[in-house]
Amino acid sequence: MGNNVLLEARDLAFAYPSGTENVFSGASFRLHRGDKTALLGDNGSGKTTLLRLIAGELEPSAGELALRGAPVFLLRQEDSAAGAGS
Repeated sequence: MGNNVLLEARDLAFAYPSGTENVFSGASFRLHRGDKTALLGDNGSGKTTLLRLIAGELEPSAGELALRGAPVFLLRQEDSAAGAGS
């Protein structure tokens, strides 16, 4: 990942625990500083799920999602642990 890469996904996949199929799989992209991006898709195609992954609310089934080079899910866990005693 380069210095100007803000968000990067590599072969990202997600399936809800109760589901038998992935909501999406094989998603890869890079968002660079200054990029303008739109997230488009049909109803139920995984747009909100992707945003929840980026926010750290969900953990990917497969692949990597990094914000400024650090794994998003791990960042969220560390933030939660840091605020646990306050």
